[in-house]
Amino acid sequence: MRYNKNFIQLNHILKNVLVKYDLNNLNPERKLVQQWPDMVGRELSECFVPKYVRDEILYLEIGKAMDNRQLKDKKKKLLQILANATGSGSIKDVEFI
Repeated sequence: MRYNKNFIQLNHILKNVLVKYDLNNLNPERKLVQQWPDMVGRELSECFVPKYVRDEILYLEIGKAMDNRQLKDKKKKLLQILANATGSGSIKDVEFI
């Protein structure tokens, strides 16, 4: 397949822009949100909805009413699952909003 010279230049420019503005790093967050039910299982995905990641902290919306002890237990379980699924350094903490 032959590529037009302009296409090759545009492709090069776009890659440089993505690198310069650090836009390549958006994918892990999107991937986490898309794979959430498969990653954490049905029970936890019904309890928590991922909203965003900032400074290696995953912010989750609580979907079901729970007391503090239940939240603490679920948080430990979530951190273990996330460490296995995303690598130990990707998500360092979970906050409930």
